Amino acid sequence: MMEHSCISNDEKYLALRAAVLNWYPFPEGERALLIGSNTNALIPLLRAHYPLLDFEIHADAVYDCIVAADLAEESEDWAATLRRLYESLDDNGILLLEFRNRFGIRYLCGGTDEYVKTPFGTMDPPGPGPRLYARREMEQKLCEAGFAMPQMYFLMPDADFVQAVYTEEHLPDDSIRDRVFPSDLYDSPLVAWESDLYDDLVREKTLPAVCNAYLAECRKPGAATPDKHVIYAALSTDRGEAHGFATLLYSDGSACKKALFPAGRKTLETLYANMTALQERGILTVPQSLSPTGIEMPLIREEGLMHYLRRQLRSDPDAFLSVFDQIYHDVLQSSPLADQLPEKLSETWGTAGDPGPVLKKAWIDMIPYNAFWANGKIRYYDQEFTVESCPAKYVLFRALYFTRIHIPETTRVFPLEQLQERFGLQGLWDGFVRYEERFVAENRNRADLEELYAHAVPDRQAIAYRKTKQEPSVLLREVHAVQLELLKELKRVCEAHHLRYMAIHGTLLGAVRHHGFIPWDHDVDIAMPREDYDQLLRLEKEQFSPGFFLQTPLNDYGCFYGGYSKLRRDGKTAIDPQNRKKPSNTYHAGVWIDIFPLDACPEKKTEREKLQKRLRFLQRIVYAKTYTPEQFVPEGVPGHAVSLYYLLAKCTRRRSLVRRIDEICRSRKETSLQGILACYYGSRDNKNVWPSGAVQDTIKMPFEDIDIPVPVGWDEILRTRYGDNYMRLPSREKRYRNLDITYYL
Repeated sequence: MMEHSCISNDEKYLALRAAVLNWYPFPEGERALLIGSNTNALIPLLRAHYPLLDFEIHADAVYDCIVAADLAEESEDWAATLRRLYESLDDNGILLLEFRNRFGIRYLCGGTDEYVKTPFGTMDPPGPGPRLYARREMEQKLCEAGFAMPQMYFLMPDADFVQAVYTEEHLPDDSIRDRVFPSDLYDSPLVAWESDLYDDLVREKTLPAVCNAYLAECRKPGAATPDKHVIYAALSTDRGEAHGFATLLYSDGSACKKALFPAGRKTLETLYANMTALQERGILTVPQSLSPTGIEMPLIREEGLMHYLRRQLRSDPDAFLSVFDQIYHDVLQSSPLADQLPEKLSETWGTAGDPGPVLKKAWIDMIPYNAFWANGKIRYYDQEFTVESCPAKYVLFRALYFTRIHIPETTRVFPLEQLQERFGLQGLWDGFVRYEERFVAENRNRADLEELYAHAVPDRQAIAYRKTKQEPSVLLREVHAVQLELLKELKRVCEAHHLRYMAIHGTLLGAVRHHGFIPWDHDVDIAMPREDYDQLLRLEKEQFSPGFFLQTPLNDYGCFYGGYSKLRRDGKTAIDPQNRKKPSNTYHAGVWIDIFPLDACPEKKTEREKLQKRLRFLQRIVYAKTYTPEQFVPEGVPGHAVSLYYLLAKCTRRRSLVRRIDEICRSRKETSLQGILACYYGSRDNKNVWPSGAVQDTIKMPFEDIDIPVPVGWDEILRTRYGDNYMRLPSREKRYRNLDITYYL
């Protein structure tokens, strides 16, 4: 038996592999065959139903059930193998064939495994011998071998650790990222993380074609079929024997939650008691009954509450918020208050604020993920976990916390600080997060499954780097999304404080020619009259939303050499050439937009050149204070002068240098020219000088989904910088030529 993955031989991971079939309702029979690779975890499942279990085909043996795993991927003659399996199957028997999809989303993202050794290897035309098959290819092969059209189950995210099973009769209609998380056990050279694409696959109804693995339930023509079959399964095999469950939906409209291990029966009884207790407190829940096989329920046709919230967030944000008011009302109704508060309540929960009402027992899964929207009311299900002496606001926190995770756009509509204030969670949130992280780590069995979870976190820096090398246009769309956030934040702050600003350079050309970003440009440039620019820098940092940092020559010495400012985004890294040899933790390296002050310029060219020479001298000293010669030497510095600048850098204070640069830029009060002086031009002429009237006022132009101000003399400015034909697109070979910044998004 060949090794299947880097963790498959570890006994504690066998249960995860069993999830490929631990949900399946095996028909009773006498004899079964288990064949293929990595099948040890399936042995107990089959032995529980079939007295005789073979591991190779016996001559003249007839099997009631045949399970084949990863067999197609290793077969030299798959057609012949299928014919032999057909001949060995009882007329009313079943073949359960697990196979990997040649066009699985993992492979389309560059994923590799023990069968696919090279990225995108499944895209090559298939040859003879062992190979992977797509869904339609396999269906055709099965029919050619004599089988009827199979029932296909779509295994997500893969057959190594199945977390959800879908069918054509029950496809998801909302995000599955809250149910399914993939892992890359082979450290593949990915160009995308498949989880990021799940929502799009669901929306486009393409999940059946690109799921990573299938289970084909195959029968002979005319074979007897059961009265009902599974159309969906949600699995929690990773949560240990006491909390490992399968929630099954059936074709007859019924549902069942069953324990995957004997130890789970007691937990099921507790869950049933929890739901009964909630009903007795007047909370609307899913009807249920306890049977020997599990908790029986009807299939609820109501809209999932998470799906409802996603709709309301776009159409009616107030209705979105009111759902959490209703949840909190239900939480308070679900339990009496604690008779006596624990002595160390704040220490237990790590909170700094007033936790509010403390419940005698809290059902902490009263959250949107475990609820339906029932004609204006909330219907809860799966209330497995309770916490005694629990603040009611912890349950409210969980409802908001997981909604923000599963509906990421929540953050754009309602910043975290706004939600905390709206629901009285100031001083509580951080402590609740720490408590929740401990709970999830224990519940998810993270200590025992550490290696698996380590492979479930994508190396986004490596992915971004590969995307930069392979397809700049894809990367720039992501960069532009971040830059648009920055532009909107600057717009908000400037308008709130009545500060003038305007698009300049490529951003101005993009507004005029593209009504947004130039697709191949990675800069955003904004100019502000000096008076407004200075006022912007005097604003308290609290005026900017969390996650935004206004970087100035005086508040970040790690990379900035003076003259103008940048608005940066936390958590989205961009490293330009001069900073590549500098540790990123020594400066703020977030994706940025440039903000330049507009200053009066000398009217005579000779005087402008003289002024620029004085600025260049000071800027080179600031460069020397910022970088070692090994890290970066600015453009235009003669080799013999490098040591001079470093000597001067040791003798001067950075703050004094920056202030002197500002003084020189402001030295002209009013002239007929305005321009950008505070920028290092090296030995090049400063061409960013325009008639004052061109930048004296602004008009609005569309830019992506907002309007931004542009100089009233935009045509004159663009002709000066780009020539009379600035509306003409450059040739294709001249696009994306200057993408010299490394992005980690």
